[in-house]
Amino acid sequence: MLTGMLAVRNMINGEANDLWKVNAEEEYHEIVYDDQKLKVDDVVEAAQEALTHVFPRLDTVSFGLSVGAVSGLALFIATLFLVVKGGDVIGPNLQLLNQFIFGYSVTVGGSVIGLLYGFVLGFILGWGVAFMRNTITALYLASIYRSAERTVMRTFLDHIDIRQDNE
Repeated sequence: MLTGMLAVRNMINGEANDLWKVNAEEEYHEIVYDDQKLKVDDVVEAAQEALTHVFPRLDTVSFGLSVGAVSGLALFIATLFLVVKGGDVIGPNLQLLNQFIFGYSVTVGGSVIGLLYGFVLGFILGWGVAFMRNTITALYLASIYRSAERTVMRTFLDHIDIRQDNE
């Protein structure tokens, strides 16, 4: 308000008041503390931590071991169940696995071979699924990060264009 009043006095009374010296003392300026400002690095770190909790990375070895153990045990138990059940025809459908699993048969020995093959094949399948899931998640998060960077850059450039239009 003081600047406006001095500007009017300069125009009407012909005074030579320096408008740039009004409230130029340090006590009139606002104080901005750096620790109160939200820093970009803090925001990026918080976002990455939140995304890590939302999209946790799967351990490929652990997932492979889990799938391998479950599939090996499933084949082992299914084979032993058919052997214990007995009867005239013992597992003709499960016997077809011997075309894919060398040495497998619906016997006690075949159930052990089925356990080993089931574990190995399940491990490979589980490891591959965990690896693909981690890769797809990483690519998705990278695309989100790039999109956010482009949005920030567009906002910044729009801000610059607005200021240039006003001048």
